[in-house]
Amino acid sequence: MSLSMKNSILNELEIFIQNIGPNFIFLSKQKRFIVDGKNCDFDFIMYSRDMRCLVPIDLRFGERQIDDIERMKLKLQLLDIYRMHDNDDTPLGIILFVKNHTRSVEIIHNSKSQGWISKYLVDYPLQKLFMEFLKKAIQHANKERYEITTVQ
Repeated sequence: MSLSMKNSILNELEIFIQNIGPNFIFLSKQKRFIVDGKNCDFDFIMYSRDMRCLVPIDLRFGERQIDDIERMKLKLQLLDIYRMHDNDDTPLGIILFVKNHTRSVEIIHNSKSQGWISKYLVDYPLQKLFMEFLKKAIQHANKERYEITTVQ
């Protein structure tokens, strides 16, 4: 996938977060933290008022790899240092995977126990929400790419 496709999806994500309601706050796009000399790059960071935590989002093209999930867990550990408030929960990561016409959403937690309450009240609704977003964003990006190629 091209850089323009990624930028188009990230632009759509920013608009989506700003319009989703007051519970999610857009913080930054293409954000880099340096913690103990280690780079920690995120495609997108938002804050959830309901969950009281930072929610970094990475966009990946290709097959879902265990390395992507482990990398996100490491990033969540590093990002935990930057909690917005002392009473905030640990960050929750989202990885959006895109390969050709398939897409998936992975919700990543760093805390030890994730019971069924978390799975059914947080993970599934977030997965559904971001899957729908991803479908529309890819359609929009493909439409933009088609319009650019027909104009040239």
